[in-house]
Amino acid sequence: MMYYWLAGALCLAVLFLVIAMASVFCLAGLRIVRPLLRSLTPKVAASLLFTIRVLPVFLAGLVAFGFALPAFFKFEPRSTSEVMGPKLLALALAGTVAVLAMVWRGMRLLQATARTAKQWQMRSQELRIEGCSVPVHRVDGEGALLAVTGLLRPRVFVGRNVTELLSQEELSAALAHELAHVRSFDNLRQFLLRMTRPPAWLDKLFGNDAAWVAASEVAADEEALQGGASALDLSSALVKIARLTRWADPNLAVVACQFVPDGLTSCVEMRVAHLAQWLEHTPRRKTPPHRQRSSLLLAIAMAAVTYAVCLNTALPWIHEGLELIVR
Repeated sequence: MMYYWLAGALCLAVLFLVIAMASVFCLAGLRIVRPLLRSLTPKVAASLLFTIRVLPVFLAGLVAFGFALPAFFKFEPRSTSEVMGPKLLALALAGTVAVLAMVWRGMRLLQATARTAKQWQMRSQELRIEGCSVPVHRVDGEGALLAVTGLLRPRVFVGRNVTELLSQEELSAALAHELAHVRSFDNLRQFLLRMTRPPAWLDKLFGNDAAWVAASEVAADEEALQGGASALDLSSALVKIARLTRWADPNLAVVACQFVPDGLTSCVEMRVAHLAQWLEHTPRRKTPPHRQRSSLLLAIAMAAVTYAVCLNTALPWIHEGLELIVR
C-alpha cells in the first residue's frame, strides 16, 4: 500500500513544483508578449494569452502523470522500503492544496453558471432567429443582458430591453458576435482561466485576465464581420447596449461571454475603434475552418509522436530527479 501512497505523493509534489517553476517563466513571457500583442491579429493574441496562462497547469499535469508516474512504476520496486520524508510530505501537501483549490473553484463556477442560466430560462421565451444555430431566449426584466452560456450546449440569453432597443440588423450582428464566441470555445477557455487563476495576492504580478477578455471580444467582432455582419450595425449595437449597462464587478462567478463585459469600459472603447478601422481598411481574409482544424490535428499528432519518442529516453533522468525529492 505504501508503494501507491508514495506514487501519489510524488505526482502531487511534481505537480506543485512544475506549476511553481513554469509560472515564473510564463510571468516573464506575459511581460514580453503584452507589448507585441498589437502587431498580432486579435484571434492569435487571444489564443497566445490563453496558452501562456494555462501552460503551467498543462505542463504540470504532463510531467507528473506523463513522465514522473511512468518512471516511478518502471524503476521503483514494489517492495521498496522508502518512506515519505518531510520534504516530500510538504510538497505533496502543497500540490494537494493546489489541486483541491482548482477543483473547488471549478465546481463553484459550474454550479453558479447552471443556477443563473436556469433562472434566466425560467423567465424567458425562446426566439426564432433566422441563421442562428443555437437557441436564443428572451429574458424578462434583465436589462442589458446579452450573453452566451454553456460549455457543451451553448444558449444565448438576451434581455427584453435589448430586443426592443436594437433593430433587427443590429440584433443579428450582435448574435453573430456571440456565435463567434461559441465557435472559438471561449466559454470553455474562460472556465479554464478562472479555474486555474493564481491566488488574489499574486494578481499584481500576473495581472487579471482582462487582456484576454479584450482580445477575445475583438476577435469575435472580427469573425462576425468576416461572416457578413455589418460593422455599422455591430458598432451601433455595442454603443446602445453599453449605455444600458451598469458597470459591475468584472470577476462575476458566472461563466458566460457577455456582449458588453462587465467592468471593462476600455474594452468597449477598443472594440469601437477597431470597428472604425474595419470600415476604413480592407478586411483581412478569414482562414478557412478546415485549414484551422488541419493545423490543430497536425500539431497534436506531432506532440504525440514527440512524447512517444522521448518517453523511454527521459524516464531514467526523471527517476533520478524523483529520488532527490524522496530523499
